[in-house]
Amino acid sequence: MRKTSWLLLLFLLPVHAEEPKPKPRAEPKPIFLWEAKHETGTAYLFGTIHLPDPRVLKLPTVVQEAIDRSDVVLTEIKMDGAAQAKALSLMMLPRGQSLSEILPAEVKERVGKMLPMAAVNQLKIWALTMNLMLLQAGDMFLSGRQPLDLMIPIEAARAGKEIGGLETVEEQIGIFDKLSNEEQIRMLKQTLDMIDKDKAAGKNSLQEMIGLYLEGDLDSIMKLESVAGEEPTEADKKFMKLILDDRNVHMADRLAERMKKNPGKVWFVAVGAAHYAGDVGVGALLKKKGFEVRRMTRADSVPPRVKETKLEPAGVK
Repeated sequence: MRKTSWLLLLFLLPVHAEEPKPKPRAEPKPIFLWEAKHETGTAYLFGTIHLPDPRVLKLPTVVQEAIDRSDVVLTEIKMDGAAQAKALSLMMLPRGQSLSEILPAEVKERVGKMLPMAAVNQLKIWALTMNLMLLQAGDMFLSGRQPLDLMIPIEAARAGKEIGGLETVEEQIGIFDKLSNEEQIRMLKQTLDMIDKDKAAGKNSLQEMIGLYLEGDLDSIMKLESVAGEEPTEADKKFMKLILDDRNVHMADRLAERMKKNPGKVWFVAVGAAHYAGDVGVGALLKKKGFEVRRMTRADSVPPRVKETKLEPAGVK
């Protein structure tokens, strides 16, 4: 299974000169921001990483401009207290079940070396896997900082913007519940293997992914999804279709429909960066719907909104 699939998820031109010439400027590197224009309005599509790393939380100026100019900020799910409480409840096993009874003995032993079983015994298998992945974040979550995809809607709400989600909590969490216990245990084992390999090699795959994110390197982030170069199995393909491809279709459809019903508004959409990859990414799907989509760089800017002014009849002061 893909080793970073839980977290979500350039160009060099040689120059030949025969006589001294000014050095060409380096092309600005793209960032995880796309402008999607349509007759119904404009949407800025931002790829997030679900972590509170301070380097990630320091938004490029053009991203902040896009948020400031927007009327509506959409995330994967509406990031309010009710949604977070619902998500937490859906991560728990049904009453009467426990991981101690579900997990094989050797897996329980491996988990116990990283987390006390008593603390995670009521979690679903996939939720335990997510918690193990977050161990690689170190003290990041103890800092009190909010993850990027939570910080954005909080700040947007404070600025008086409309906030919302492209999915329901039940839709997002329900994806993991479609996996059998055997499939979930397999992913758990592979996550344990990845953590052990990182420790042996003195590396941290999560930090590696953060570095690629800061570089805007979507291709390399997606390559991290494979484990030691292994070919994806049918189970891998099934999971990635559920976690990315199918959701991308829903996100693109729902955004386009909302824009159609609310013409003229400016939208800021913040979802995991992996949702923009390839021909089945959200941006590519919007192109098929008639949107003009371009990827932006740190050097770009978003123009201020033009305020409408009412002209008073002649003679009225």
